[in-house]
Amino acid sequence: MPPRTTGSAPRRLSESREETRLLRLQWTVRVAAWWMLAQGTLYLLLGVQLAVRFRLRFDHASEPYLRLLALTLVCLGFFLVKALRDPRRQYLAVDILILYMLGHVYFLLDYRLQSYTLTPFEWFGGVMDLLLGASLVLHRTRSTKMEGAGSLLSAPALDLARETGGWMTQGKPAPKATLGDLEAPPPPAEGGGSSEVIPHMD
Repeated sequence: MPPRTTGSAPRRLSESREETRLLRLQWTVRVAAWWMLAQGTLYLLLGVQLAVRFRLRFDHASEPYLRLLALTLVCLGFFLVKALRDPRRQYLAVDILILYMLGHVYFLLDYRLQSYTLTPFEWFGGVMDLLLGASLVLHRTRSTKMEGAGSLLSAPALDLARETGGWMTQGKPAPKATLGDLEAPPPPAEGGGSSEVIPHMD
């Protein structure tokens, strides 16, 4: 008789759930990135005619700040597209994205509760941020599954400064500010602990 594989079915089910969670997290991050790029592009092109046609908020006095917001959203969108291709490696950055989106929803509701009127696009943006933020909260990688990983720059700042100085004055190789190896390690053996060095929403 072939040997019995005790616990193999529950393990496969757990691995399948984990893969599904990671795919949903990656999809949510990608949608959030393109949503920010779309908002930034809209605010870059926004003018009086476009605002009147689509019932958007526009004021000539705040136009410089609107353009600054647009550039910020575009840069943040490109950052998400390029830097968070595998959100499992960047759970700390995903948490920052969660705080940004839920914070935007909070300020919109606070603005409305002060008896100000929100435009249809602002309502739509709040709903989008709420849905994306909730999806990120549900599917993000928890810090209990990581061991000392998650910093945006893995190398110490002093070492990067020394390498930069050597590159500029002594012709040494240029420093590389890498993200390091942020892949989730295999589950620890029984009795082993996990690191909680990095602050996290858990």
